[in-house]
Parts: sequence; C-alpha cells; structure tokens
Amino acid sequence: MINDDVRPAPSTTSKLWPPPMLPVNALLLSFVLVGFANGELYQRALNLTAQESSLKFDIPNLIRPQSNTTSLSSVPSPCMKHTGSGKECTASMDAVNVTFADCGSPYTICRCSSATLGDATDALTRVPVGIRRYIGTVMVMPGSSAHAYTYTNNVEIHFFGVCSQRTWIHESTHAASGALRINAATGNGSWEEAVSKDTCVPDTYAKTDLSEDLTQMSVLKVYSLLNNNTLPPGFTIDCLSNQWAFSDGLPLYNPETLLGSSCSFEPDNAEASHNIAPATTVDVNSI
Repeated sequence: MINDDVRPAPSTTSKLWPPPMLPVNALLLSFVLVGFANGELYQRALNLTAQESSLKFDIPNLIRPQSNTTSLSSVPSPCMKHTGSGKECTASMDAVNVTFADCGSPYTICRCSSATLGDATDALTRVPVGIRRYIGTVMVMPGSSAHAYTYTNNVEIHFFGVCSQRTWIHESTHAASGALRINAATGNGSWEEAVSKDTCVPDTYAKTDLSEDLTQMSVLKVYSLLNNNTLPPGFTIDCLSNQWAFSDGLPLYNPETLLGSSCSFEPDNAEASHNIAPATTVDVNSI
C-alpha cells in the first residue's frame, strides 16, 4: 500500500491522503506536492480495479554506474530551509555532490546527520538515467517508516528512512512528469484519456489519482524494460493496455536513452535538471 498527499501548491491548504487511521506499509509513504504552475491536473480517485494490493516486487538488472562523491563546504539554501527546531531535520545537515559516470553534472544530496548517506547514494545511482536526469536536490532524513515526497515545481525530493528502489523510481517519475508536463494535458491522446479507456490499474495505491497511477505504471515499465519485456508475477497488460501504450509512446521510456550511458539526449534535454554529457561515455552493459 502506498499513501500520498496531493497538494495544489506547497503554500496552500492540503488534504491528507489517506486518513491517518489507515494502515501504512513501509513500501512507500509518499507525498506529492503538485504545482498548478506546472500545469498538473487536480487529482481525483480512480474508480478502477487494482491488479494487486501493492507493488512488492524487486527490480532485477538495474544499472549501477560508477560514482564519485564530494563533500560540500556549505549546505545549499534549499536544504537549510528544512533544518532546525520543528523542521524535518532537527539535527545538523551536511551536503555532498555525487557525480555519476553517465552524467557531467553532479547531483546534490543533503543529509540530516542521523540519516544514512550510503543507502541514498546507492538508490539514486540505480534510478535509470533517463528518469534520474529530471531530479533536482535530494534530501534524506531519518524516519521510523519509509516515506517520501516530491515537489514537482522544483523537482526536489525528500526521502525519510530507508526507502525501496521502487519508491525512488516512483518519486523520480513524479519529478520527470512535472518537468515534462505528462499529466497536464486533457482530451485526445492524453494520459487522462488512456486511463479512462482501461478497466484496471497496477495496484491499490495507483487508484489514488492519475498522478499516482502514472508513477506506479512507471515502476512496472522500468521492470519490464530491464527484464525482457516481462512483468512481475501477478501483473498483466490486458486490462491496462491503453495506459501501457501511452507509456510506450513517451520518449521517457525509450530503452536506448532510459537505460543508456548519458543524461544528455533529445528530446526534452532542456527540461532535464541534469543534461550535460559525461566527459567519457561508458558502455552500461560493461558496468
């Protein structure tokens, strides 16, 4: 089960989804802060059948490019906003830049002192580069249960506790969707239309709204592309064929770039937070 809080903008009143009395699975407690400035649709629950109660599968064959981590002498201001009494990080915060072999610009990770940097760096490494390139600043905080949220207006992601790789791909897709406005359109050819033509979604959490369905579908799509176009046990394309076809048509899921060796490619290079080619291109199959 995945839980989400969808907000029109960070500064406005929000609604908690689901209500606090519902059970929480450590797979993912996710809060998505959706900015109207990015054209995201206000979301409503989907009246479709869930194939499974949750996404519980591992994702084999994820690519793990080499990386280099450099400590920063000062903590970036976006991270400092969440540090101090009554904030997400009540202890001290430090920051690093992580440069991957598949990208020429570093990723900034801010870590609350009681959180684990190694787990976060490893998980970020294994987000496919075609999605990872849309991520902004990453913040890792301590947490008794794994949860995360994404600001789609500045593609900043906050992780609490040790989140699964599914969670990292899910939240990174929120960042990509916000940057590319995938969920902003209505009518012919839109994600909304594709969902309306199907009878099911991947899991119970995908029923939350169009945005969560899109990101849960992304986890399935990444699994499929990494594993010879197969699906995890219990899942089928039949009842969500229109959603699958929509995903197939997105440049985001072109396997040559999604699973490629560079964060710099067209289309949509300008929309990516990280779009500088690495100094030396590596063969991902040799990693």
